[in-house]
Amino acid sequence: MSTAQRMKGKPSLDEFRTGGGDVPPQQPPPSAAIVPPAAPAVQAPAAQAPPPPSPVPAPPPAVATASADIESRSRENKTIRLRKSFVKRLKSDAFHRTNAEGRRVTESDIIDEALDIYFRTHPPA
Repeated sequence: MSTAQRMKGKPSLDEFRTGGGDVPPQQPPPSAAIVPPAAPAVQAPAAQAPPPPSPVPAPPPAVATASADIESRSRENKTIRLRKSFVKRLKSDAFHRTNAEGRRVTESDIIDEALDIYFRTHPPA
């Protein structure tokens, strides 16, 4: 079997991490280390120093209902079967609302809105 016909073995992870087994990775020479320039020795007199910035007031504490609202709006996947007419209508309405509102409106958004209205008008038993 000739060299061209022989199968190569799997490369090792070390070869992959270094960029290949035939060529060792090039290391920069130690003299090429970048040294930041030294700070100037001249300092402004204390009389000309600007006053320290005024402290920024702390923001008001977050309302507990905000995190509850975010959690109530988080979504979970749910696979359901719908009538073909509903599927066509959802797709069409999502497309037309996206164009009219200038933002993406998905079929899930429309279903979410419809269920929100339904659950508000039909409280749990």
